[in-house]
Amino acid sequence: DKYVTVGYVGSIEFWVDIFPLLEAIRALSRSHYVKLMLVGGGLRSRTAQRVYRRIQGLGIEKNVVWIDFVPYRDVPSYIASMDICTIPFNVNSPTAYYSAPNKLLEYLALEKVVVTTLIPEIAFTAKQFVNFAMTAENYVDIIEDYIGDPGRYLEKAERGRSFAMQLTWAKIAEEYE
Repeated sequence: DKYVTVGYVGSIEFWVDIFPLLEAIRALSRSHYVKLMLVGGGLRSRTAQRVYRRIQGLGIEKNVVWIDFVPYRDVPSYIASMDICTIPFNVNSPTAYYSAPNKLLEYLALEKVVVTTLIPEIAFTAKQFVNFAMTAENYVDIIEDYIGDPGRYLEKAERGRSFAMQLTWAKIAEEYE
């Protein structure tokens, strides 16, 4: 078996609900080689400290690689090392609920499998390219299914890349005009 790397790139702040994902990593680590890579840190709230304490409380420190913020030019290299990319936004936070996260397009441009919470903008524009998870059980089901049969997920990621590559400033300007 090889490791499956699940990742998140971005701020660890109040608009992120990473706790169900952490629970899923704990559950998955009992029977699979799974790592969670977090690339980013806290900004102003204490959310990052709470996340770190939860990682310790779940006993999954060995399954989590947490890298602080990195220069933007290095972000694609980190995303490239992930098998599954996540957008675990807190749908009860207006900041997240009404967002249109750039990381979706970054993930899709690198042809990554994406698991996200149900953010309206993503559901409206890219639902056919992503997988939705709201609970730890949803994450476990999707990741185990990916481990068992990645082909279906990789086909969706390939279509997602084509979608993301259509969204250039020139094409958007042309449509708007």
